[in-house]
Amino acid sequence: MTPRENVEREFLEETGYSVRAQSLVSIIEMEKANYPKQLFTIYKAFLLCHLIDGTPKPNIEISEIAFHPIHDLPPLDFNRTHKEDLLRAYEQHLHPKLPTHFN
Repeated sequence: MTPRENVEREFLEETGYSVRAQSLVSIIEMEKANYPKQLFTIYKAFLLCHLIDGTPKPNIEISEIAFHPIHDLPPLDFNRTHKEDLLRAYEQHLHPKLPTHFN
């Protein structure tokens, strides 16, 4: 399965929304990006997606689904997502010609 296919399938399964992955925003080695240390090296890829349609469906993995303005985000789980990563994705949305970020 390609990264595009995987993110589109996971998004639909976990949220109820259909998306189309458009570009690779960044790929980072998590420990070097100040995520908690893991037993193995883990790379995290951020793909910019376009919302197609769907209806939110909270499930056992997601208790609430909501959209927030980029500068008014709720508290994030620092072990999973950093605000700077979301801000980078938003900048890529505003400026699609920006290069892919990697560390």
